[in-house]
Amino acid sequence: MIDAPVQSAGTDKDRSILLRLLFDHKQELIVEALRKRGFRVGRSLTLGSLRARIETFLDNGELSASQILDIVNDLEGWGDQQIYLYEFTGGHTLVEQWRDETWVRRYFEQLNRAELLITTNSVLLPDKVMLVSAKHFSYEDEPHIRFVWVEKRTSTERAPEHDEAARDLGRRISPKLSEGGITEQIVFQAFREVSVRGIIAFDWNIAQSAAMLMIYKSTGANYKKIRDDRLKELEGFLPVRDFRLIPVSALVARIRSSDEAVRRELVFQTVNNSGRFAISSGSQDDIFSDATLNEAHAQIENQVTGLSASLRWKLDGWTDRNHRDLGIEVYGRYAEDQRISIGAEETEENIRHVLRRIRTYCT
Repeated sequence: MIDAPVQSAGTDKDRSILLRLLFDHKQELIVEALRKRGFRVGRSLTLGSLRARIETFLDNGELSASQILDIVNDLEGWGDQQIYLYEFTGGHTLVEQWRDETWVRRYFEQLNRAELLITTNSVLLPDKVMLVSAKHFSYEDEPHIRFVWVEKRTSTERAPEHDEAARDLGRRISPKLSEGGITEQIVFQAFREVSVRGIIAFDWNIAQSAAMLMIYKSTGANYKKIRDDRLKELEGFLPVRDFRLIPVSALVARIRSSDEAVRRELVFQTVNNSGRFAISSGSQDDIFSDATLNEAHAQIENQVTGLSASLRWKLDGWTDRNHRDLGIEVYGRYAEDQRISIGAEETEENIRHVLRRIRTYCT
């Protein structure tokens, strides 16, 4: 792995923001991230004790604000994502080049972008999407390269508790009395502007020729445009044309024969373009536990195309009593916008495992 020291995040205000960003994540994920980096943190600590321990590390200089930023960037890239899956088709020579850490370093030096490999930009909320790092590393003894962007996403939400009548604000606005109205006044509705920090990542498992673009979920986002913009930027580094988008719609059609997921909703299209929709009777019930539906679907299984699905993918330790799973939405209706949505925040290990399994149904 290419070592990646991080730049200082700067002021006390930055430190406060970073701690807030850090503790937006599950406590167990924060603990594991610290332990992975060599910090002695007990898994049984209360949330308050964990925060106090981290602040002590900061005060003593054992942990820097920049290292917290590095943890935040890692944690925010897993779960609560829209994910496009790719297969690399560029051939053996390119694979061998990208596997070689020395070659990668020299290549980035030729591009005058070596700083992406050796530093993590300390930006918190950039005005525009910013590429902050490119890490060449090994995961489960397989070489990867991961490009990470940070962006600020701003939205508004109603804040009715701050609504005010014009007269209460000292504004003289003459109301236009509607027909039949007894009284009328102008009321200003309040909205709260909310800015959040979003992570976008392109992760390529070089050994397996498997890649994915992971986009932080956001209401109203145009994921296809975000994807296309990031791939355009990646053309300056990678042979983007050699990454083939994997059609995840195949998962919908093939998942009936699997017991890896609880099938909540499935949408199909027949060869005659008619639609077929199925939904289970309960949040933890599988569609195909209904024997009649299972038999009916078996008869037409080879005559339908999967469009979309809502699944609960079983994680290690799942039982009939302990439903430890990961919410998955499959969007396969449009050929150019085939993607997977991951629900709750999870560990990198679990998400990588689930996505590996999903690939087996799609290729």
